[in-house]
Amino acid sequence: MKKLIVMIVLGVSFTTCVETKNLPECQSVEVAYSEDPNKELFEIWEKERSEGVLYYKFKGKYYTETQMDSISQVINDLITKQMIEELESTGSLQ
Repeated sequence: MKKLIVMIVLGVSFTTCVETKNLPECQSVEVAYSEDPNKELFEIWEKERSEGVLYYKFKGKYYTETQMDSISQVINDLITKQMIEELESTGSLQ
């Protein structure tokens, strides 16, 4: 079985010095902590594989199939309500 190796950069500081007009001029560069942006996706894939539950991404978060069905129903109800209100306000729905 292949294992995924994720590279993580820990806070590291580099200093470079350049000599200008016989005086050293130094500049410090810091590299901030960074984590694999796909870590959450890999965790979701592992859950899908081990649990057999499908996950869907919506507005940057992952939801189970059941949760996504509920979200879809709420969105559908809101859109339907807005359409009915618009039709009633224009007098098209009587």
